[in-house]
Amino acid sequence: MDPPRAGDHAAAVQRLVAEAQMLHDRLHRITIALALTEEMAAEIFDQAASTQSGSSEHLHDQAERARSTAAECRAFALRLESLRPVFEV
Repeated sequence: MDPPRAGDHAAAVQRLVAEAQMLHDRLHRITIALALTEEMAAEIFDQAASTQSGSSEHLHDQAERARSTAAECRAFALRLESLRPVFEV
């Protein structure tokens, strides 16, 4: 069996770097989508609470939890941006 050539290692590392960047970008998009979804859910819970007679406290609580999750997702997305992988191979 022939030993691997130097160019083979560089190409393998380059592929790994490209895949890491792709996965990072995908995670960022998913995080943003989740934040938007949670914001929409919060709006729906608030609307339901305003139209429902009786105990709407539970719906307001759900809306607040959704807003909190959305805020956490936005913070995570910002953190991902600051950790954007930049590699030179």
